[in-house]
Amino acid sequence: MSRSVSYQVRLSDDEKTAAFSVFRELGITPAQAVRLFLRQVVETRSIPFPIKKTERCPVGDGHTPNDQLARDLLKPDSEKEYKSFSSAEALFADLND
Repeated sequence: MSRSVSYQVRLSDDEKTAAFSVFRELGITPAQAVRLFLRQVVETRSIPFPIKKTERCPVGDGHTPNDQLARDLLKPDSEKEYKSFSSAEALFADLND
């Protein structure tokens, strides 16, 4: 039998709670689920499920969605509320406010 190694994964409490609940329903441990996923990655040489764009923003509420960003980029410069700075220090001071 080959030697086992450990690997750590960071996830939010909500992700962990939701995923572990599904694993319990399926009757498998989180470690078994990860091993199943990795075996499928090796076997299919791909992510073993479709990866699709969704309307929900995966980054959080503070993220600018693609549609909004596209609209903002197409605005005339006069409507973009650009700021100008006399130096890099002034720029960074503004960013830190």
